[in-house]
Amino acid sequence: MDTLRKIKSDETRVLALASVAGAGGEAGQTATALALVQEHRLAVAEALRFVERPGTLEQMKQDDQARKRFYDAHYFQRSVASTLSKIALSRADSGALQEALGYSLLIPEAELENGRTLGWLAFNQVKGGDVDGALRWITVAQLPSQKAFGLTGVASALISRNEKI
Repeated sequence: MDTLRKIKSDETRVLALASVAGAGGEAGQTATALALVQEHRLAVAEALRFVERPGTLEQMKQDDQARKRFYDAHYFQRSVASTLSKIALSRADSGALQEALGYSLLIPEAELENGRTLGWLAFNQVKGGDVDGALRWITVAQLPSQKAFGLTGVASALISRNEKI
């Protein structure tokens, strides 16, 4: 963390925070990854406040600084989704499927990473031989999109298993 704080360029530091958070999630270092997400959020706090104000879209049309703040806020949302996805997949690889599903449900539905993660969780579960288990959690999923991505993962795993026969 000290090394990241010493980076002088705000843009480089934010990119590094997002990258290291994702790497921590992928490596199974959940606490570290979430701490880095929090650090990243603090680094872009002004941008996050800015995009929540009325009139932001109009201001973006005329102001380069407004566009940069919007980009920073958008990049933060995308990097959080990516980090949560990597944590979920790492937890699933460690055999903690319920925990993995919990992290995947924290990913905003608007982010493509949400569906991609659920699809991979279902795919890997079916590849591991647990078709019924995957179908159980897909059946109780709250949103139609979550069910659709989960079923896509199941179908992909079943198709790839049949192609190898």
